[in-house]
Amino acid sequence: MVSYLIGWLVGWLVAWLVGCLLEWLVSCFGLLVFCWLVDQSICWFISRFIKIIAYLKLGRQVDWLVAWLVSSWLLGWLAGYLVGYLVTWLVSWLLGWLAGYLVV
Repeated sequence: MVSYLIGWLVGWLVAWLVGCLLEWLVSCFGLLVFCWLVDQSICWFISRFIKIIAYLKLGRQVDWLVAWLVSSWLLGWLAGYLVGYLVTWLVSWLLGWLAGYLVV
C-alpha cells in the first residue's frame, strides 16, 4: 500500500510537470495551427463573438486578427488544460499502479 502511494505521488509529480508542459505547448501553438489549417469556422465564430463583446465594452471596432488570435488562444488554453489534466491523471494512475505491482 505504501509503495502504491509513493508511486502515485512520484507519478503525479512527473505527470503534472509533463501536463503543464503539454498545456503550455497546446495553448500556445496547437490551436493556432488547428484554426489556421483545419477548421477556421470555430475560430471565426469565436472571433466574431469577441468582436461584438469588444465593441460593446470599448465602443469601437477591434481588428479581426486580434479577435482571431484571442479566440485561438482561448481555445488553445482550454484544450491545453484538458490535455494537461488528462495526462496528469492518466500517468499518475499508471505509475502508481506499476509501482504498487512491482513492489508487491
